[in-house]
Amino acid sequence: MNSKEAVLQQLREHRGNYISGENLAGQLDISRAAIWKAVDTLRTQGYQIESKSHQGYRLIKETNELYCDSILSLLDRREREKITLKVFDTIDSTNSEAKRLLAAGCQTDTVVIARSQSEGRGRLGRSFFSPDRSGLYLSYIIKEALELQKALLVTSAAAVAVTRAIEKSFSIPVQIKWVNDIYKEGKKIAGILTEGTSNFENGRMESIIVGIGINLFPPRGGFPDHLKEIASSLFEHEKEVMNDFASCLISELSAVLFDLEDPSIMKEYREHSFVLDTDVSVITGNESYDAHVTDIDNDGSLIVKDEKGEIHRLNSGEISIRKK
Repeated sequence: MNSKEAVLQQLREHRGNYISGENLAGQLDISRAAIWKAVDTLRTQGYQIESKSHQGYRLIKETNELYCDSILSLLDRREREKITLKVFDTIDSTNSEAKRLLAAGCQTDTVVIARSQSEGRGRLGRSFFSPDRSGLYLSYIIKEALELQKALLVTSAAAVAVTRAIEKSFSIPVQIKWVNDIYKEGKKIAGILTEGTSNFENGRMESIIVGIGINLFPPRGGFPDHLKEIASSLFEHEKEVMNDFASCLISELSAVLFDLEDPSIMKEYREHSFVLDTDVSVITGNESYDAHVTDIDNDGSLIVKDEKGEIHRLNSGEISIRKK
């Protein structure tokens, strides 16, 4: 942790109260000049830090610009050591960047974060609306090779991580629509796109990319016409939450992705699901039919009963809720 990260961490720990430059210097074992330089740099990055003679410094307001060192300062040491973090203001797609990093031979689990995407991607080749200053777009590269059966749990686990991060950070209740969408009050506020490279000789996934897009604030100019009725955001107005939330999301992802067989994960998934015991329309490949959702299995498969009474296990495809 560099001097700026350490000063920011101390200011956060004393949020609302002043801490003197002398105390900061003593606790961090750096000079008063280094403290002043760190505070000055933080101010240029958008942090509002108040200073008073004989009292010291006080953090008034966070920044909503994404900064690698700020996010890292909010992670614990084990999490910082586990990942490589790359932060962009804008990018074509965080999943595309993750693929480039894998192709270049990245050796560690890596997280790519951006404030906007010019070519954001969703499932089935769809585009993902990713305007500037309204969302958080993140891709988590899992370098550990996983058995194919275990890899099937990744999307479900990521959905649980997103719900945990939202509810821990903001106390806003959200729900999961199988398999990869997060909803708030009946509208989609987040989506997950999981991509992997498989090795059919050993039956393992060599690497997996978990892409997540979250609508935090309403986009400037509003949602496009085709999204107005189905998409929403967590907040009605912009708040200074970006770096705090990014670090919380990374922590929750790290927790679930490396303990995929923890039974509490699928228990939480079911508890947050709003498709259980509902009538749905199912689309898988060229086939479509109406069915009733009876359960979600421990491997993330959706269990449905069609109108003929036949049971289907779905681990891919799409569903839509049928209105009565």
